[in-house]
Amino acid sequence: MCKNIVTLTMLVLSPYLLNAQYRCPNSTSIENYEVLDSADFECTYELHYLKNIKNENAISKDIKVLLIGQKISKFYSYYSLVYDSLCQQLIKKGHTSVPSNSNSGTQGYEIFKDIGTKQITYTDKGTCLRGNFIYEDNIDMQWNICPEKSIILDHQCQKATTKFRGRDYEVWFADNIPLSNGPWKFGGLPGLILKVRDLQNNFVFECTGIRSLKKKLPILFYKIDYTKIKREDLAKLYGKYHDDPTGYLESIGEQLLFMGKDGKARVNRQAKYPYNPIELE
Repeated sequence: MCKNIVTLTMLVLSPYLLNAQYRCPNSTSIENYEVLDSADFECTYELHYLKNIKNENAISKDIKVLLIGQKISKFYSYYSLVYDSLCQQLIKKGHTSVPSNSNSGTQGYEIFKDIGTKQITYTDKGTCLRGNFIYEDNIDMQWNICPEKSIILDHQCQKATTKFRGRDYEVWFADNIPLSNGPWKFGGLPGLILKVRDLQNNFVFECTGIRSLKKKLPILFYKIDYTKIKREDLAKLYGKYHDDPTGYLESIGEQLLFMGKDGKARVNRQAKYPYNPIELE
């Protein structure tokens, strides 16, 4: 990560945009990759989440994709992929700057599940932290399967509940789709998870489409210069950033500037922005 970089923007960013948590990543991020597996299934989810715990109207949206292969699955943001592709095209044409991501709900993380070992590799790229991070995670969710049934996308689903890292969740899984997988880090049930919500409705994942792929899709792992980190330490960095965005950027040798009406560049001092992570523990 480069030091002493000055980022110049023509507009003062609002706190809403500040918390978008996504910026254009390394210019080689979508061209330098490793193929981990080939996907037989593609599932699309809408994620609605509450960014600011003190503002119940601060709901953001991201479109998520789950690719499931025989050995590996990948969960990522469709908005992120589209924006990365745009950045790549502009850079190839010689542009030295790119527009801001218009989808403020975009999240730059990608989650890879090893279907055999259930180990998770979590990558966080192009974020407000001005870095690319990676950590390994072992997931063992304890499920309570309930008798309630519901129909989602013409599939009969059964309810299950769990408590995971500080939040209580209700999920619906389709046991006629024998894939022990789901959005984000969820999995371990006898069927594909089609809907997830925490009981406060801060995070809601809902499946909008399922495809059995006649032509398999490659599951790509982008070869970016990641910083290895512990999950808990990455969460602390996000907390530090939201508590004092300007101070955090200055601590890594960066400044966020805006151009005033007088034509002079000034430091854009951002206010504290209440942080609402999906994992509270």
